Amino acid sequence: MAASLFGRFALLAWILLGGQAAMALDIASLWNYSDPAASEQRFRQALAGASGDDALELQTQIARTYGLRQRFAEARQVLAGIEAAIPRAAAQPQVRYYLELAEASNYVSYQTLAELRLVHTHCARLVTALARGISDTR
Repeated sequence: MAASLFGRFALLAWILLGGQAAMALDIASLWNYSDPAASEQRFRQALAGASGDDALELQTQIARTYGLRQRFAEARQVLAGIEAAIPRAAAQPQVRYYLELAEASNYVSYQTLAELRLVHTHCARLVTALARGISDTR
């Protein structure tokens, strides 16, 4: 199932991000997956000086920090706060929003949730690589 979901998300990311310029925001450098709370603080600090699509993308990652801590209601609250802006956003914030929304919904079994997290990790890497114009995502 995870491979099928990954394939769908990868295809979506490829279609949405094809030909886009490299992203200015380096999300990966702000992450410490072993400490989501510290990552949340870094994202919030970056958010203070961000606007537009960068601000939307940072908020999706704040939601992700809540999801990793199993604080799904707070993750959904963050995502609800940016929902109205998503249709007008660039492809990358849209993809990240929908990935986080799927995880924050928590309507699936824990096994499926683990699979979705794996898919999410691969999709996030793909999205970042595509945004930077890198064709080899190994």
